[in-house]
Amino acid sequence: MNWEDLPVGEFGAHANLVGVDPNLVWADATRFADFLRPGQRRPTWVPVIVALKKDSHNEAGDALARLHHELSALNAGSIPTIYPRIDHPVGSGYCTALFSSAYCDAVFNDPKKRFGTMIDRFELQMPVIPQRPRAGASGRVPTGPLPPTRARAGKTQFGVIDNGCPFAHRQLRDAAGVGTRVLNIWDQDAEPAFASARVGGTTPVDLGYGCEVSRKQLNAVMAHCGSGKTVAEDACYEMTGCRDLRARFSHGAAVLGLLAGPVALGERIAKDATSPPTWKPADDEASRSEVVFVQLPRDAVQDSSSAGLPRLILDGLRYILSCAGEHTSRIVVNISDGSSRGTHDGASIVEEAMVELVREASRRGLELHIVVAAGNSFSERRHAQFDSLKPSKRGGTSAELRLRLRPETEAPSYIGVRLPPSAEAVAIRLVPPRYDKALAPAIEAGQAKAWPSAARPICAVIYPALDKNRASVALIVLAPTTSSQPGSPIAPYGDWTIQLTTGKPVAEPVHFYVYRNQHNAGALRRGRQAYFVDADGMYGSTGSLEPMRDDPVPPTSPIRRCGTLSSLATVPSRKGIWAVGGYMLLDGKRSPPSHPASYSSAGPAPGGTSPREGPDVSALSDYSPVLVGIPAMGTRSGQTVRVTGTSFAVPQVARALLKDGKLPEPLPYPDPGRNGKGNLPP
Repeated sequence: MNWEDLPVGEFGAHANLVGVDPNLVWADATRFADFLRPGQRRPTWVPVIVALKKDSHNEAGDALARLHHELSALNAGSIPTIYPRIDHPVGSGYCTALFSSAYCDAVFNDPKKRFGTMIDRFELQMPVIPQRPRAGASGRVPTGPLPPTRARAGKTQFGVIDNGCPFAHRQLRDAAGVGTRVLNIWDQDAEPAFASARVGGTTPVDLGYGCEVSRKQLNAVMAHCGSGKTVAEDACYEMTGCRDLRARFSHGAAVLGLLAGPVALGERIAKDATSPPTWKPADDEASRSEVVFVQLPRDAVQDSSSAGLPRLILDGLRYILSCAGEHTSRIVVNISDGSSRGTHDGASIVEEAMVELVREASRRGLELHIVVAAGNSFSERRHAQFDSLKPSKRGGTSAELRLRLRPETEAPSYIGVRLPPSAEAVAIRLVPPRYDKALAPAIEAGQAKAWPSAARPICAVIYPALDKNRASVALIVLAPTTSSQPGSPIAPYGDWTIQLTTGKPVAEPVHFYVYRNQHNAGALRRGRQAYFVDADGMYGSTGSLEPMRDDPVPPTSPIRRCGTLSSLATVPSRKGIWAVGGYMLLDGKRSPPSHPASYSSAGPAPGGTSPREGPDVSALSDYSPVLVGIPAMGTRSGQTVRVTGTSFAVPQVARALLKDGKLPEPLPYPDPGRNGKGNLPP
């Protein structure tokens, strides 16, 4: 097999740099082929998320100010002004930014190390684009006024980062029934809704992209499309360009109904066979609270690998905080999206940034809670691990996995390999289907190679030099197995083999994660996820009638159900980030009857001195094995849809937190790795 070294592109990213983002190495070497549409030129500026150095001589605020000045002086990029830096009592150690190719190259390769001295690490933030065209542009959005004119919240505030906000829905109306409780909407898309002159949406000047509208503008739309308390909701969404709301279901609508609707979930379901729903209206803070909604871009919804999600979340959190009013005391943010990227140990840039944001809000007198989903990948075979590695006596394979690449997949497949600092002698070998394993080269730390050629790679392994202070990630990339673009590289579907060899023992675990989640609501089914193959029949199934609920003890297969938490949910507990699992209400086979949902991801998170054991708490996400899902709000008043997944457990916990920042005592369940402290009563 002819494997070639990946070239170094204009951004200067290469694998022998410690801490380099392997996604940027891959994108730079392939001219951003996975991240652009046909005919698009490779970018001069790329969006990134940045962690700054913090020590006794370099405070976070000073580092951010110096990065801002350096980018401005060199005309090499920009930082959104929403991030506090100059003349601000509280600096930030994390930000998003745009970097030029010349600046990245200087940071990586300047022999005198004059540039980027304040940067600890940064990561590329561009979604993977399956190669199909999208709808035409809606025109340029005018830049909005300065932030002080942004609508401000009252005592409490919900923040939601999601897709599809039915602002005219009856359940989101104010007390008078003629206006909306949605305080502000920021659509992050490059071709956003609300941009028409009739609506008056503008690009927020402190963020520089997307389009925002205030409650005043939304109420004007509702008044134009209605009479009295009667509102033509379809007309509202057509007028504002909210194409995602043409369907009867949107992910954001279901979340908003559970989060802030006038009837809580517990009053909408039967607790048992003899107790019908009460439909009792809620008299809680959540049913009156204002909502700030951040609409994720269409490309981020289409890309379930979450390659650009951290930047959008961090900017969205900053936007939500900017909507706090003079008397706002508590903000609860609902993030029902998830990610499988990164090291899954709470040390990702976005997770550390969320923890810092909670602390920063506290110093400003704000109580901030960020509630995230544990994930739905418990039994999806997207996580594997080797607890340790030992050298083979003959220098052969120390460990081996099989990965199944499925046919008719338009999106590339990414697999992350989490390597501890002690794994410097570990090499990775990738073998395509029907090829002799002995022909594949062993790729070592500091190398990036592609097959069959670097010009048209079908697969690649990017293995950055290991960091001695934290876990590192090597990236395996496989091309799509089908494409609508003639001449595009096509990977053979079937079972690929991933082999690890080592020259010395590695006592710490090595983890593998498939970087692709479930199909996102509202996205086309372009990329079916790859998964690890139970080659030896030891994964742990006990038969089709009774699926395995947990890994055997001790584990008998490298494929694991434990350690499957979303990489947004691995921060250690008690940091202001609440990870939420899901449980099923009725089973009839167990006492108590409720038990973890079959898909709800489990801990523990790897690494760290005090790793997260599992979710903090679980909430109802499924009703019974017969009646799947829980009732939720559709996009039109009067519509009810059934939804399932930990995405819809999150708003129930967020709703409970808004009252006084604490949760009611959960029902005990003896499995902290699956349910945390227990099940929150519906």
